[in-house]
Amino acid sequence: MENSVKLIPKEMKGSIWDENGNAKVVQILISHGTSEVNSIQFAHVVDGKVVSSEMHGNPNGSKFDIITFDYPGEYLISIFADHDANGLGSITFSTNKRKYGPFGGPSSNYSSYQHDTVTYNFKPRSSFGGFHGSILDSKMYAIGVYIRPLGSLAEIETDVGSDSVIIDKEG
Repeated sequence: MENSVKLIPKEMKGSIWDENGNAKVVQILISHGTSEVNSIQFAHVVDGKVVSSEMHGNPNGSKFDIITFDYPGEYLISIFADHDANGLGSITFSTNKRKYGPFGGPSSNYSSYQHDTVTYNFKPRSSFGGFHGSILDSKMYAIGVYIRPLGSLAEIETDVGSDSVIIDKEG
């Protein structure tokens, strides 16, 4: 998406992944421990079908959570990410209906780490344009988002889409 604006955290290290244009998120799978986010995977709507992204990172955390949105009526409105010296320490997703997380958490010596918190807000709904991030040492190091500038006044006036979804069970 050439008109999207890429918002990045202070630092990206390791291998970079990119999901620009995958804005209609319906599910998020998160592997995490008590002080880090190990991996993340998204399912999003493309041409009326649910498509899964690659798994970003190694899903070897001690906890695994699945967030499933009540699509199309539930959608992302904000993301809060806490990055510390080791990478993505925690992440929280908020929709127009509820908050999910935090997943991960502060490290045991949190106060001694220099950390950066980033909050991304999406209003209207059409402004979210997808995710990007980086993986270092097989776990999430950073996460950022794409923001799409408004294309029309109608995007402000209608905040709920009417997309129909077909779940592709064959993969």
